[in-house]
This record gives sequence, C-alpha cells and structure tokens, in this order.
Amino acid sequence: VDMPHENTDNVYELYKQQILKNDNIVTATGSDRAFTSGKSMRGTKNDKGEWVVVRLIRVDEDYLKTLDIDLLAGRNISSEMATDATLAVLVNEAYVKKLNWTNEQALGQQLLDLDDNQEPPVIVGVVRDFHIDSMHREIEPLVLHNNPDYHRMYRVLARIRPSEMPQTVDFLKDTWETLVPDQPFKYAFLDEELDKQYKSEEQWSQIIGYASFFAILISCLGLLGLAALAVTRRTKEIGIRKVLGASAPNIISLIAREFLILVAIANLIAWPLSYGIASQWLQNFAYRIDLSVWVFVAAGVLVVLVALFTVSSQAIRAAFTNPVKSLRYE
Repeated sequence: VDMPHENTDNVYELYKQQILKNDNIVTATGSDRAFTSGKSMRGTKNDKGEWVVVRLIRVDEDYLKTLDIDLLAGRNISSEMATDATLAVLVNEAYVKKLNWTNEQALGQQLLDLDDNQEPPVIVGVVRDFHIDSMHREIEPLVLHNNPDYHRMYRVLARIRPSEMPQTVDFLKDTWETLVPDQPFKYAFLDEELDKQYKSEEQWSQIIGYASFFAILISCLGLLGLAALAVTRRTKEIGIRKVLGASAPNIISLIAREFLILVAIANLIAWPLSYGIASQWLQNFAYRIDLSVWVFVAAGVLVVLVALFTVSSQAIRAAFTNPVKSLRYE
C-alpha cells in the first residue's frame, strides 16, 4: 500500500497499527520503497581499500518476518532499543562476502561514509540473500536500516490470509479512507509486481510458441506435398520395383530416405544457430542454466519422427498400390 508523501511516517505508524487489528492480516511492515527497487550508496571499504557500493532500504523490525527472510547471525533491529534507529543496520550475505568477512566477523563492524554528520551505524545482524531485483541481475550488497533521517516509510507491506483476500483488501481500503480520506488508495500484490519484471520474457515465449507451431504446421504440409509429388513422379518406378520383388518396407524406405536426409541436413544447420541464439538470450540473466547437447539431440529426433510420420503417409499409400495400375500403359 502506497503511503502519502506528506506526514508519511505518522500515517504509516497509525495505518499499520489499525490494519493489524484484523485477524486476516498475519503481519505487516514498512519500507521506503517498492520491493523491487533500492537506493545505491557507498558503504564500507573492503580489505583492498575499495568502496563497496550497496543498496540501502529503510525497513522496520517486522520486515524479516513479513517477507520470511532468514536471520543468519546476530539480531534483528528493534524499536525497543532507542539507538537502533540511527546506529543499527542489517546486511545481507552478498555484503559480507564482498568485504571478505564471515557472518560472525561482520557483527559489530561500522558502515563508514553513510553520513559524515552522524556516528557510523553498526552491523547488528546478517540476513540471508534475497532478490529485490529480477533474475537479470545478481544479488547486490544490501543494507537494511530504520533511520528516518534518510528515508520515509512510503510503503506498507501486509501478509494476508489467502482465504479471505477480497474482504481483507476491502478492509485495507476502508481503513485507508478513514485515516487519509483526501488521498487515493493505491495498492499492488507483491507477486504481481515481481511477475512484471519478466513480462517481456512471457510475451516472447508466447510469440515463439505460436510461431513454432505454425512453422511446424507449414513444414509438415510442405513435406506432405513434396512426398505426394515424389510418389506421383516415381509411380512407374515403384510399380516396376514391386513387380521385381521389392517389399512394402523397401518402397517406404526408398521414398522416406531422401526426405530424412534433407531433414538431417536442416538439423545440422539449425543446431548451431539455435545454440547461439539461446546462449545469447541466457546472457541476460545473472543465474542461468547450461545448455545441454541432449536438448538439441532430442529436438532433432522429434523433428525426424514428425517428418517420418508425414512422409510415410504417402509412402505407405504408394507401397500398397497395385503395380498393375501404374504399368498398364507401358
């Protein structure tokens, strides 16, 4: 739920307190921005004296619980400790690894250059890595804080019981209109926001799927037409071969062989092209699979089977045609 840009923190505190009175809201938390974004800043120097650029997000003490983020070392920030708002931060595993520390070594370390006018905050806990971006980017060093001097709580995240979703959303809206009647109620579901990051991939997947279907359909029709033409041209040859003792499997093999050779050549051309295109597309993701040669082999076998089935329909018809019909005018 988006908070207003005026009197933000007061509205956030009051709104959070009110919505937690509803049993269908399991837990709620605040953040300075949407889950899929964050501010970059300079953090602590590593052992080489280099500045580590981190993502900085303001959260409250219920952030980890609401988003089910594991605390690996140390403790969570707490509203019961007055100094935590300005002097305590949480960092993720990526931050710890960037500084060449263990989780335990990170505890008690100061974040330098966060604000020259204040005492440097101290790392009190290390959380498990989680994505605030899409899979296109690697998980970056992250700092979670609750310092109102840096950011306001512009978002409230609430975990809702799925069984009562519509009623609970109505409750959230009614509560909002009671507290902030002059501001529109704006909300979004986190899973939908995350899905938007892959909208382009979904659209391309559908386009490629439809294009592949029609390409295969047109190819099969083309093979069927070529096979029918080949059978027509070789009608007398097939008749003579049958008279001389050729069996139906021999005739089918004779007709299908030339088409299967063409399909095999097409596969040999398509494999490296497909591998190159797929590899290039996977480069867009920080986390990606390794392309296996067996994927292309399986695709090639499937194409051969489809081609064989298509051509065989004409080859079988020719193999079982009475040779007298094709040779009666010879």
